[in-house]
Amino acid sequence: MALMGGMNRVSDTWRLTTLLGGLRDTNLRLGQAQQQLATGNRLLAPSDDPAAAAGALSLQRILETQAQTLANLNSAATTFNLTDSALGDAGTLLLEAQSIASGAIGTGVTQDERDAAAMLVNELSQRMLNLGNTRNGEVYIFGGTANTAAPFLNEGGGIRYVGQNQATLGLLGGSRPTALGLTGDEVFGAMASEVQGIASLEPRLTGQTRLSELRGATGDGVSTGTLVIEDGTSRVEVDLAGCDRVQDVLDRINAAGGGVISAAIGPMQNLTLASTAP
Repeated sequence: MALMGGMNRVSDTWRLTTLLGGLRDTNLRLGQAQQQLATGNRLLAPSDDPAAAAGALSLQRILETQAQTLANLNSAATTFNLTDSALGDAGTLLLEAQSIASGAIGTGVTQDERDAAAMLVNELSQRMLNLGNTRNGEVYIFGGTANTAAPFLNEGGGIRYVGQNQATLGLLGGSRPTALGLTGDEVFGAMASEVQGIASLEPRLTGQTRLSELRGATGDGVSTGTLVIEDGTSRVEVDLAGCDRVQDVLDRINAAGGGVISAAIGPMQNLTLASTAP
């Protein structure tokens, strides 16, 4: 049967379904609003507002980058401060070593004083080694890219550098990475090549030169046994036991020679013997 006035009949089922759908949407919006109020976040999922979510993620990445840059700057500042302090201390140690070495030069210095000066220099060397192994937390600031282990080692009576000559790089806000501190090579010349030249760097032979510092004719050092000197007519035996310096040897030879054989340091920095026998 047709309805009057052009009105279409709507079933009760459809109206109930529409009402339930509206209530469900309302409940969802209320639940979302409650979550927003509880968390303080307008976006609970990227699908809530894709454009706003993309902007939020971009901002989050910028904030994380800035936080990392700030952490890098703080670490770099500590490294630079430690480097500056170590360089200052190293300069002080060098001046102390120079002063000690200068005070141990001269004929008026006793052997005990020289031994004491040598002990002081060895102590300064150990302190310099400790400066070379300065750390910022677990990082050795003079190790270069190999900064997880001590760059300077005490080996074979000398100091060996096992670090790298390339500094560690860090992002400090610029367009390019920045070197974080200096390497052991830059500060201490740890990887410098050997010094070469035509000038002899050997010390001049003097009466105060110790026998233990001489190589001898065979390069094996100087022994202090009995020295036999002959000039064809005279024969002199010189007991060098107990001699410590070149002057001691000269005095023993001259005393044993009885004026017939004399010893001195020649112009070529060698020990010369002269016969005064007729």
